[in-house]
Parts: sequence; C-alpha cells; structure tokens
Amino acid sequence: MENDKGFTLVELIIVIAIIAILSVTIIPTIFRFIDNARKADDVDSAGVIATAINTALSNDEVYDIVMETNVTGGNCVVLMTAFNGDTEWTIGNEIDPNGVLKNLMDTTCPPPTLKYTKEIKSDNFVPAGWVVCIKDEKPVVMVSDGNVNTGVTMKAAALNPIECPDYK
Repeated sequence: MENDKGFTLVELIIVIAIIAILSVTIIPTIFRFIDNARKADDVDSAGVIATAINTALSNDEVYDIVMETNVTGGNCVVLMTAFNGDTEWTIGNEIDPNGVLKNLMDTTCPPPTLKYTKEIKSDNFVPAGWVVCIKDEKPVVMVSDGNVNTGVTMKAAALNPIECPDYK
C-alpha cells in the first residue's frame, strides 16, 4: 500500500491555471478602478478650483481685474496656471499687477496635484497641470500639457465638474 502525500503534478497545474485565469480577469478591472478614482479626484479638484475662483470673483476688485483680461471678445484668456509640483498659482503681472487674485487663490485654494496623467484620447497629450481660463466672462478649469513656451500652442482639455467628456 502506497503512502500518498502531497499533490500530483496534474492537480498543481490545474490550480496554477485557475489562478492565471482569475488574475487575467481581475487585474485589468483593478487598474480600471484605480484610473476612474484618479479621474474622479481630478474632476473634484476642478470643482474646488472653480468654486474658489467664483468666490474670488465675488470680490469687486478681483472681478474687475478678471473682466479686464477678457479683451479678446470671448476667446479663452489664460488667467492662472499651476503644474504638478507647484505650491502656488502663477498669474501674469499684466492680469493681476497688485497680486490680489494670486494672494486670494494661494490662501484659499492652493494648487492640487493632478492625479490622472495618462493621455487624453481626444487631443493626444499628457496633462501636466491646471489652467484656469476666462471664456465668455466665465472661468473654465482645464488640464494642460504645461507648455508655456512663447509661440507654441498650449494643449488643454476642459474639466467640467459634473460631466467630463474630454477627460477619458
């Protein structure tokens, strides 16, 4: 009579095959959940930025500063930028010469880190930070590639805190 201890080779292969099949189906789902969580966090951050800039616009001095920048007849005018790693907003001196808007934004809404940096499918660029523009006298929060070189168009996609079709 034989003393059978342990598993046979066939049993081990079956267990390894089951684990492989489970991992092939579960791992992509986990990564998709992680991506969706990062995107949702960025959309929430965009909502916070939009709320902060709208609150800043309730200050008459800031409102006057912002509305004076909208001189291009409805085109998107860059108001402020912050890229990953920045601890404060960058606002052009010609837009805010006294630093009123900058101080207000730096104290009430420091720039959040952009979490989802994969390519945006519609424009094929990798987001590197935040841009707040004024379009038709309203603030628009966008993610941007961070290209601030003169003569080079900055690629950006709008983040609507409620629906986010550009941020796939």
